[in-house]
Amino acid sequence: MASLFTQIIAGEVPGQIVWQDEGHVALLTIAPIYEGHTLVIPRKEVDSWLEMSDVEYVELMLACKKVGDILKDVFNKNKVVQIIQGFEVSHVHVHLIPANNAEECPFPPSRMASAEELKIVAKKIRQ
Repeated sequence: MASLFTQIIAGEVPGQIVWQDEGHVALLTIAPIYEGHTLVIPRKEVDSWLEMSDVEYVELMLACKKVGDILKDVFNKNKVVQIIQGFEVSHVHVHLIPANNAEECPFPPSRMASAEELKIVAKKIRQ
């Protein structure tokens, strides 16, 4: 069975995709730590980043940098925290969290975002 992320990318499950290129998709997590918390996901389904080829890994990090630059600007933050945890969904995904300090990005998240909140944040990023 396809992963949840593959299903979102295919349009089978709703999700707020905010950026994409040929090999990657960035979408908002339903459990944001902070406004703009985004996941960058390779289209190719791989369980762990350690299973990726060197080229695939570098391409994923370059996609993260592009999305991170957007998030830093949109949310006017000093940094964008990057976390690869990989337990929630068996499909490589990188958490990008815009933040000014460590207190702004506690991990794991303590709340779930509403669909409406995700739509508003997605609109900000897409613009």
